[in-house]
Amino acid sequence: MKVAWNLKGGGITGVTMAEDELPALHDVYSLAIQSGCQKTSYIVQFLWRDLTSGYDMIGPYFPVANSMDSNTLQEFFLQCLKAFSAYGFRVSIVLCDGASSNLTLLKMLCGLPRKALAVNDDEVDLSAKYYADMSFTNPEDPSGNPISAMICPSHQVVVEA
Repeated sequence: MKVAWNLKGGGITGVTMAEDELPALHDVYSLAIQSGCQKTSYIVQFLWRDLTSGYDMIGPYFPVANSMDSNTLQEFFLQCLKAFSAYGFRVSIVLCDGASSNLTLLKMLCGLPRKALAVNDDEVDLSAKYYADMSFTNPEDPSGNPISAMICPSHQVVVEA
């Protein structure tokens, strides 16, 4: 059964639908508008992919009035991680696009906050020269399983010499 889960309310709130059935957020807003409600400027959206099946979960999403920093993004991520862990989901990798707040979040999670990544100038092999351990212990997993952090390969910049 495909269900929608509300992070704030802590429970199941509906059923999911196929990709072709998903309306645009503007359509949802237009149907659900209540007097006095304001449109949000930004939406922070999470996509959770089940690596054992073809099922993806879109959400939760967080409406944000203004642009935000990586600390707010970290708060949203850790809130989602806590909720998913409470319901028995195991998170094994975090994949982000190359937005600066996302890169800062990955560095913060991996214990490298606000630092330039180390470079081993003595190393000839590029994979060793620019190596950084991009994983962290899941704070919500009693087993201490690590979560890998990665920039989406389609968003990486390739420089040719």
